Amino acid sequence: MHKFVAFSAAICGAIHGFGQVVYLFATGTFLSSLDLTLSGENILFVHGLALIVLLTLQTTVALLRKSISFFRTAHSSIAFVLLIVLTVHWWPFVIFMLPTIAIQSVSMSFRWKRHAIRGKTDDAAILLRLESPSHLSASFGLSLFASICSTAIVWHYREIYMMSDTANLYIPFVFPFVAILASTLGANLAAQLYLASFYSQSLTKSDAELEARYKPLIVDTQSN
Repeated sequence: MHKFVAFSAAICGAIHGFGQVVYLFATGTFLSSLDLTLSGENILFVHGLALIVLLTLQTTVALLRKSISFFRTAHSSIAFVLLIVLTVHWWPFVIFMLPTIAIQSVSMSFRWKRHAIRGKTDDAAILLRLESPSHLSASFGLSLFASICSTAIVWHYREIYMMSDTANLYIPFVFPFVAILASTLGANLAAQLYLASFYSQSLTKSDAELEARYKPLIVDTQSN
């Protein structure tokens, strides 16, 4: 599935990029479209050209994956840069990034917690209960909501800027990157808060269960 989606995206990107390059050459505006001093809107074309290069590189790495020892590192690194550049090139792509950001935030939060309690048997048992599908789903939902809210706040300020008298076509391209950063921070914070909240509840519940289990034995021993 991953390969099918990836190669489909590469093909669609190639068609779009090739068509745009042909059009710019046909109209004699290829070089001027890359001149950032003429207009901030040309940032679109600069990032578009960068995407063509990155897609070509990523596709080449994918095709040669069996002969590249550092394939995973190269593949993930190029993908990260590609997604950032794509978001700046076409800002609505931020919306498609939000579920991925939420999933990654939940995964990282549980991974950090798992590393923090390594070797602690009781804590590991509690974390194991928190890693149930219901808790993971709830954590994902909360992280997704936080990332959406964070992005909405950034876009609210983008709208305020675009409506101002000092607005230009350069600054708006900063907002997609800021939106990704804000949504990542918001999603991670939400996942951490969920994990901390239910982890502390599980600790309290665990202590209560232990007290209920061993209190009769303690009382019986004291009476004797």
